[in-house]
Amino acid sequence: MNGTELALRFSSSTEVNVSFDGTDSGKLDFANPVTEQDRADIRWYVETYGAVSLAVPDDQEARRI
Repeated sequence: MNGTELALRFSSSTEVNVSFDGTDSGKLDFANPVTEQDRADIRWYVETYGAVSLAVPDDQEARRI
C-alpha cells in the first residue's frame, strides 16, 4: 500500500476542497448531484427491497434504481 489519499473537505454545502497526493485544489464550487427522488429511491432500495427481497421482491424497480 502506498499511502496515497484522496480527501474531500466540504466547508459548506456549496464548496469543497479536494486534496490528492499532497496537492490541494483550494475551494471549488460544489452542487450536489443527488436529487430528492434519488434519495427516495436509494432509501426504498435499502430499507424495503433489501428487507423483503426474499418475500415478494420488486426486481424490476430495483434494476431501475
